[in-house]
Amino acid sequence: MTQSLDVGRLERSLEWGLRNDLPSAELVRMLRPLVKATDGATTSGALARLRLAEQLLLADPRSAWEALVLLRGVLDVSTNRELTRRALTARGLALTIMGHYRAARAAYVRALWIDPFEPVCAHNLGHLLIVKFGALDAGIRWLEVAHQSLPDDAEIVASLAHALTLSGAPERARRLLERCVGPSSAQMHIDDWSKALARP
Repeated sequence: MTQSLDVGRLERSLEWGLRNDLPSAELVRMLRPLVKATDGATTSGALARLRLAEQLLLADPRSAWEALVLLRGVLDVSTNRELTRRALTARGLALTIMGHYRAARAAYVRALWIDPFEPVCAHNLGHLLIVKFGALDAGIRWLEVAHQSLPDDAEIVASLAHALTLSGAPERARRLLERCVGPSSAQMHIDDWSKALARP
């Protein structure tokens, strides 16, 4: 009875922390005892491990290996599509951080098979395809999916604008950026990217 009460208290404390946007390092400290107190084979235990992995990746990229171990456990037991999708997206990020780009791409593709319009995963895959595989057209398609879902997200807009500049569409890139950073800043970014392209 005491353990279930402790789990309930830990879960309530975590929910409060998530609602109040506590820093990831603080959420990691809150999640560790919850993970210890729950069974990873249960939905609540798997969710606690997924959340810990996600927050570890945000708090300190050097924790990518620990996050991968947690995510493997989640994927082994999860029958929930949303939990699985989130775990695959986090797995893709952890693998990217560790330099395992093909495995990261496979994780993102599996996540997008579950939800083809999930913007964070689409953005991560698009960026990965462009930067690590040189697949500009495919990367732009995924960045456009992300942008359609989150049109005001500055990071997604910047990634798409940069990719469009690389593909020879600087005017479209400038128009996208202007909505986020204004005309002068947008032009400055386009000029910088264009100069970088012109370098031998």
